[in-house]
Amino acid sequence: MSHKLTDVLSEIGELGSPQVNLYKESSPYSKLLALAFRFSDKEVNRNQKYFHLMYIIDSYQGKTKWVLHKSNSRKNLIIEPLEFYYIRRKFDMYCVAELEKHFGQQEFRTLMDDYIFDSENLADYILEEWQKLS
Repeated sequence: MSHKLTDVLSEIGELGSPQVNLYKESSPYSKLLALAFRFSDKEVNRNQKYFHLMYIIDSYQGKTKWVLHKSNSRKNLIIEPLEFYYIRRKFDMYCVAELEKHFGQQEFRTLMDDYIFDSENLADYILEEWQKLS
């Protein structure tokens, strides 16, 4: 369910960004695993929501460590696996082909499968922790 994380964010607040999924279900290895989003400008306390989301994502203890960070070029925030975040910045790698070359195709796909599986648990965790704040 590539849209589960987007659905959870929609429950937290009205999204001001287009509905984008973490990955394409029909071709999960075709783009890097990352979800860019922002809450609507009309959303009350949106900066506080970002802060709480950052804390929740940072405290997640799943198989994958995730990070919420601000996009360099847009108003969006991005949720992505921490390992990809570091590698992409350290080695300036921003496309699937570069990361497949870095890891090897099989290891890259195994990582992606693990991240996709863990993203479901992350979405559940965010929702669970968010409900405790209410």
